[in-house]
Amino acid sequence: SGINSIVINNPGTSYESAPTVTITGDGSGAIAVAKIANGKISRIDITSKGTDYTYAIVSIDGGGGSGATASALMENDYGTIRIFGEGAN
Repeated sequence: SGINSIVINNPGTSYESAPTVTITGDGSGAIAVAKIANGKISRIDITSKGTDYTYAIVSIDGGGGSGATASALMENDYGTIRIFGEGAN
């Protein structure tokens, strides 16, 4: 199953440009893009859900800011959503 969505736990501060969002876990192919507004992450869009994830960690790097954290919401084979860990730099 893939990544259903990404929830922003902390939007961070002082971002001058969109940071890089990296999704790691036991699956592959998930890609997400962060959007910023007023120096904070306003949303993270999934551009590819990837496949075969049972867990995923979202890392947010760059963009000149700090403090942002997010969690991946997973799809399982039965269509329910499970929340897994957060990561940040």
